[in-house]
Amino acid sequence: MKKLLIFGLCIIIFSCKNSDENNSFKTLEFSYSNTFETSFSISLVPGDSLYLREHWSGYDVYDSVRIPRSKTNYVSKLNEEQLKKLNQLVSKLKLKMYRDEYFEDYADGSTYSFLIDKDSVKKQVNVHSHEHVPKELDSLAMWLYKLKSKLSLKK
Repeated sequence: MKKLLIFGLCIIIFSCKNSDENNSFKTLEFSYSNTFETSFSISLVPGDSLYLREHWSGYDVYDSVRIPRSKTNYVSKLNEEQLKKLNQLVSKLKLKMYRDEYFEDYADGSTYSFLIDKDSVKKQVNVHSHEHVPKELDSLAMWLYKLKSKLSLKK
């Protein structure tokens, strides 16, 4: 009976994973702006907390109740599915291969920036382009942009 109890405890201890082991990055900061809708920044660290700063929202003039509101900080929790998808997208990034900037000269549209610390590489990548942007960067950026609208944000 004693051996069975010890065996059971060992299984429980070894099956529990540290949340840092499940993350494919140390830190991730993402900023996004587009011409008519939004300008925001997201900060993520290992775990399920997400911090968002809405710098500017085009919805402020139309709807006094809708959040996020301009010049406001928010916090939210990612669910297990969102964390899994985030880590999957970040794990595909090859930071050493990316340029620091992908730029096309146009006035309207969207722009985004990543600051990522992953695999002992800390890199900032700025994107204001439609061409020659690595698909992994665009996929992560668009996923984070869409994620923002699904979050339950708290001031």
